[in-house]
Amino acid sequence: MFGGLCFLVKDKMCMGIVGNQLMARIDPADYGKFLKEQGVGPMTFSGKEMKGFLYVQPEAIDRDEDLALWVRRCLDFNPLAKSSKTKGVRQSVRPVRKARPVVSAAKTKQKAVKKRPKR
Repeated sequence: MFGGLCFLVKDKMCMGIVGNQLMARIDPADYGKFLKEQGVGPMTFSGKEMKGFLYVQPEAIDRDEDLALWVRRCLDFNPLAKSSKTKGVRQSVRPVRKARPVVSAAKTKQKAVKKRPKR
């Protein structure tokens, strides 16, 4: 969706990493308050500002306490967040395909040699 790594909690987007920024999903009621903090900016998607999502610059989370605060904010909102699930099935789930056995190049060459007709 936005070209980053996303962390889900209870099948809902909670937070993510986009480039070197933390993408935080927070309560839209707190959006304006958190936006005023140092190193925090709006998240835009296709030119539109997304209420409830913020980008947090690395400088604003360089201390463990600062990162823990943002993780807590995202986790606190998660139970209230809407899930993007439809009809009880995650859209990203794909059927599992059976893995093919790995054959080394040496074994493949041996098989090819064995299949040659004798003269």
